[in-house]
Amino acid sequence: TLTIRDGSIDASTVVLGENGGALNAAITLSSLGLSSNSVQSTPLSIDGLTGSLTVTGATTVMAAEELSSAAFAFPTTAMAIQNSSAAIQFGTIGISSVPAAGFVTPGFAPTNGGVSNGIVLTGNTGTFSVTGTTTIGQTARSAITMTNQTGNVTFNGVAGRARQRYQHHRHGRHL
Repeated sequence: TLTIRDGSIDASTVVLGENGGALNAAITLSSLGLSSNSVQSTPLSIDGLTGSLTVTGATTVMAAEELSSAAFAFPTTAMAIQNSSAAIQFGTIGISSVPAAGFVTPGFAPTNGGVSNGIVLTGNTGTFSVTGTTTIGQTARSAITMTNQTGNVTFNGVAGRARQRYQHHRHGRHL
């Protein structure tokens, strides 16, 4: 069990659980600031979290913009939460993109469309809520994607779940 009380985090990435491994946590932060210009990392990655994660204040995430070539795109994601039963709550969320660095494969270039995906929720049974505003800057693909999401999702009092009634997009279901 991981317990963090009344802290704040400023880092490039935070990974809670990984590759299907469960992590039980009781985390309360006053703020969370993440900034990564690597296309090979997701600034906030949660997989198999049980317990709770609460950020009472601002969560600010800067993620690398999508890179693409004539035949392939290298997508990026700011926040990915999957296979979790935790109660996850944020005060506010702000997501923006930064130029990608450290990726020198010939033929790839920034899309200038921002981060590929802002928030991706997949296969969660717990709750996800944002009590304040959620601001997601320009995205190359989707601002919010929900797939196989049975847990309640609430953005500033507006609730929803990924069901057939939501707009279908090739990258998942969108709220």
